[in-house]
Order: sequence, then structure tokens, then C-alpha cells
Amino acid sequence: MYQIIAKTDSKNFYSFRNNFKFEAYIGEKYEPKFFSKNRKKFKNIHLPTFFVKKNKKYHLNLISENSFIKKESFKILNRYFNLCKKTKINNLIIHAGFYDSTKSKKLDFYLIRLNNDLKKFFGNKINLYFENVPKWFNQYNKNSPLNSNLSELKLFKKFVPKSKILIDVDHLSINCAFEYFHNAYNFRNFTNDKLEKDYLKFAKRNSQKIKRLINKNIKNVVSYINPKLVHAVGSDFLNYSSYKKLPLIGEALPLNFSGKIQGKQVTDQINHKTWMRNKKSKLIIVEIINRPDYLYEEEIIKSFNFIRSNKNYVSNYTRKKKQ
Repeated sequence: MYQIIAKTDSKNFYSFRNNFKFEAYIGEKYEPKFFSKNRKKFKNIHLPTFFVKKNKKYHLNLISENSFIKKESFKILNRYFNLCKKTKINNLIIHAGFYDSTKSKKLDFYLIRLNNDLKKFFGNKINLYFENVPKWFNQYNKNSPLNSNLSELKLFKKFVPKSKILIDVDHLSINCAFEYFHNAYNFRNFTNDKLEKDYLKFAKRNSQKIKRLINKNIKNVVSYINPKLVHAVGSDFLNYSSYKKLPLIGEALPLNFSGKIQGKQVTDQINHKTWMRNKKSKLIIVEIINRPDYLYEEEIIKSFNFIRSNKNYVSNYTRKKKQ
């Protein structure tokens, strides 16, 4: 059996009318009292992806070459790790960080060092789940996210064997579209604004090819990783824009969504049966951004129902094929 939960933050938590279980998304504020009070409602805590020091914002980065950033990042990991132990919320979701892929140091180096740094967190009831994070125009080359594609995920499993991996299907879609465009297009010294505009034209011209690549990639990654935890998210590669103010227009959508977002017609392009066929996925987290363009809780419920109907269909279909 599998369980479906929703991802939300403390700001939206009290607005829910339905009795959901949640993954908590953490912002800048540390709220131990909130989690102690509501611990039975949460299955996972998602580590913050940034921190602020002296009014300056930094990406959380466990593999940073900058000693200050790395030290502060591990402080945050340690704080939430202890909070998980105290509240008995046993899954901690992590974006590991960024590295300079243009340097001669191989990824193996960063992963071996990360594994050594994480040793004290292994061997107890708290599971560290590292999430795949996509490349985009503002994060690649000198600022490449760890675990963006299957090759990196394979290395991660090899060199950090006691950790676990959570797969976000929306992130797989974004990264696949980016890498296909990057391999086909000469980036030269174009600005990110120019690259994003050219990507949107490229995606429209090559829409069928990109859609096939994305869904094949999701199938391959999920088949190899067999993730117990999945971020179930809609995604529209034809509307990956507005990188300066994340999320992108076409990311973090309700599943099977079709409608207007910021005045653009947006449609979920993922064939979600590609990951639903994997029976190892036991905890499915619906991750939707709360936007003014739709009713937040209503779309979460629709996504829950979409997963239930399609995952049950896929399971029955797979069983019949084996008979």
C-alpha cells in the first residue's frame, strides 16, 4: 500500500479544512513549537533551501567550498535533525547543495567528502532523503545542483550509500528539458533572459521530442532508484519561464492541471503513469504551489484523487500482465 500526503508550510497549514498528513516546507523561520504541537500531522520535514545572515541570503550547501556556508548549512541540518528526533518525524528531506562542475575536481570528490561529513547522522531512526534538484539558466556550470540527473544519482548512491533518495518528477522534467536545450544550443555569452526566451521558442518547435524525452527519463530514473518517497508534481516544459521569481510558471503544478497561470495557458505534460508503475513508492507527496490562479486545497484534493484512480489502474494493469 501507499500513502498520499501534501506538502505545505506553516503559513498555509492552518487554512486546510481537510484532515491531511503533510510534509513541512521550511522557510527562514525556525519553529520548534509549531512542530512539537502538530507533530502527528507531519510525516516529513523538508530542510530549508537557504539561510540569511546579516541580511544576506545564502543557498544551503552541504558540499560548499566556502567554509562559512558549509558550516552554517550543517548547523541547520543538525538543528532539524534534532527536531526530527524530538518530534519523532522520521524523514528529513534535503537539497544537498551546489558545486562548480567546470573545475577539475570530479563529483566523486564532493560525494566522498559529503559521506564523511554525514556519518554522525546515519545509524538511527531519522532517514535522510536527498532530493534531485534541476539545472536551469541560473544554476548550472559554476553553480550546478547536486543530483540533477540519473548519472549523478547513481554516483550519489555509490558514494553516499547510507542515505536515501527522494525523486521529484517535476525536477526531473525541468532538468531533462534544460539538458536537451543545452546540448543543442550554443549558450556563448548570452544573458539568462535571452536564453530563457530562446528556450521557450526551442521548446515549442521541439515539443513532441522533449515530451517523449521527459517521460522516458522519468521512467528510467524511477526504475533505477526505486524511490520510497516521491514528490508528485505537475509540470509544463512549454512554460518554463520567469526564473527570476521562482517557481517557474510551468513548474509545481497540480497533477493533470490545465488552466491559466499568470495569464498563460498551462498544461501538465507529464505522463504520471510512468512513475506510478513503481510499487516501491510508499509515500507520495503532492507538492503544489499556492497560487492566486486556482483554489489551493481543491487542487490538492483533485491531485490526490488523480493519483488514487490512476495508481490503482496501473497496479491492476501490471498484475493482469503478469498473470
